Amino acid sequence: MPGSSPTCDHRRLADEVLAENPILVSKITAACGIEHDAVPAALTEVIRFLDLLVLSGNTLSPSISVDLAWHEFILCTRAYAAFCQQHFGRMMHHDPGGSDDKNRQQFQHSPPLATTEPPRPRRIDPTAKPNGFELARRRQYDRAPERTDP
Repeated sequence: MPGSSPTCDHRRLADEVLAENPILVSKITAACGIEHDAVPAALTEVIRFLDLLVLSGNTLSPSISVDLAWHEFILCTRAYAAFCQQHFGRMMHHDPGGSDDKNRQQFQHSPPLATTEPPRPRRIDPTAKPNGFELARRRQYDRAPERTDP
């Protein structure tokens, strides 16, 4: 059945995509300002977001870091289209639009995707040296009010 579930192995899917499309490593590295070893985690978050879109049936806005990595995946059109067809049964289109305020509001109301992994801390240790992926995530959270989950 097309579509994955919140408990599917998103990391394994990301690793498979990267193995089949090694160009994505350098593309996501450059776009997100991250190290090569952080790319699998970035693509994992993209796949989780796509899953969340399907499961929620709502219009959602990704974090900036997810959006940047998603753009690079989309640019590998054949790989992206095949991935979407295989896992979701259809193309998962990216429909950017709306004001920054509207996108931030949608991001704040995007329900969390339940995973088997422990949740990451909301705030990052300011003394730790962040990579580009974490910097993008910080910028997203710094601009948006705290998310309140129902």
